[in-house]
Amino acid sequence: MVIRGRTKSIAEYAFRKWMADRNLAEENFVLTVTGREAVLADGNGDSLTLVYDSGLRAVCLKEE
Repeated sequence: MVIRGRTKSIAEYAFRKWMADRNLAEENFVLTVTGREAVLADGNGDSLTLVYDSGLRAVCLKEE
């Protein structure tokens, strides 16, 4: 997995690593990062909202 050099923040790196750890191929999704939150959308229009918790150094699903 090569993520280095493509990310603009630690949060974005964590989101992309979270995706890779779950075998979610980046070419099948659109990741939109805003600060410590990201929206992961697929081609069907379904999406997940992710949050990076810097205290825990972990990515969590945001409950809507």
